[in-house]
Amino acid sequence: DLAYNYLLSGGGGGGGGGGGSRPNPAPVPAPTPGGGGNCVDSPLGWYDSDGTVYNCEWYGRENRCGRFGDQFPNDGYTANEACCSCGGGSTAPAPAPALAPTPTEGGECVDSPLGWYDSDGDKFDCKWYGKKDYRCEKLGDMFSNDGYTANEACCSCGGGTGGSRSR
Repeated sequence: DLAYNYLLSGGGGGGGGGGGSRPNPAPVPAPTPGGGGNCVDSPLGWYDSDGTVYNCEWYGRENRCGRFGDQFPNDGYTANEACCSCGGGSTAPAPAPALAPTPTEGGECVDSPLGWYDSDGDKFDCKWYGKKDYRCEKLGDMFSNDGYTANEACCSCGGGTGGSRSR
């Protein structure tokens, strides 16, 4: 697609109006944790105007924040504003402990956080990962959402909280 090709080409060349060239923004360093708060991508699950592939995880690699982070806004935010990996996001306090599940009686594993799904959308939840063994192995450390990957959040992938894992 057009924006993808633009990104891969380094943004050069070709028609389109608008006059002069826009200088490349200076790279924004990633924030360092501290001060009692954790950086959270804000809004959670943000992706750019060209689709879900171009999310905060994508921007956090290969200096993409510096190269493209001020372009392709979505929901009123660019990557440099929405993504912790680009120096944006929110440094809100960690979620209240009441939201975190506690181990069930009998030591059963509980997906944690409850209702977790990956950064590609709610279709890709712990149940989805658990249906095929290869999903945890090949995809379980990718598509972080809310600070967790499937391998950390899902019992079916060896994550979660509580007793024995289902894997």
